[in-house]
Amino acid sequence: MLKALIRACGQCQVAIEGVVAALPGVTIADVSSRARAVAVRYDAPAEPSGIEAAIRGAGYRIGPYRNPSTEGSTS
Repeated sequence: MLKALIRACGQCQVAIEGVVAALPGVTIADVSSRARAVAVRYDAPAEPSGIEAAIRGAGYRIGPYRNPSTEGSTS
């Protein structure tokens, strides 16, 4: 499972999900505008670098996912 930080409005959410879901090996692409995150479940031949490249190629920025509920935690 790939999780990454992304900012997306409603229309962008649909566009990103479409781009990612079209990749061979991707079984689920879920963009949450509220969480500002994309979660992708995939099998071979898909891989994180290819998924990220597809998102960037569609004109969107993507960064590493950080869980805000655990950020700053010292556990």
